[in-house]
Amino acid sequence: MEESREQVETRPITVYEIMCDPAFAAGVNDVRNGRPFNYDYSSGDRWGYERGRQWACLAPTRMPLKIRGKPNLKALTLCCLAFDRKYII
Repeated sequence: MEESREQVETRPITVYEIMCDPAFAAGVNDVRNGRPFNYDYSSGDRWGYERGRQWACLAPTRMPLKIRGKPNLKALTLCCLAFDRKYII
C-alpha cells in the first residue's frame, strides 16, 4: 500500500518575486561557480534555490541576474519562458 504524503502549503507568487529571492541568487551563483547542489542549503527557500540552479543552466553565463538590484529584464523574460515551457518547475 502506498504511503500518503502531505502537500506543503502553497501560495501564489510571481516570477519577479521568485527572482528577487536570495535563495534563487544562491542557486544561480552555485551553478555559475561550478559548485554541486548544496543539500544542506537551509538559509531560505529550497524551491527558490533549485529554481535558481535550473535557470542558471538555461541562461547564458554572461547574462546578469540583476541590474541595479532589480531582475534584469532579459533574465526575467527568459525565466518566464522557462516556466511556461516547464523547463523550470
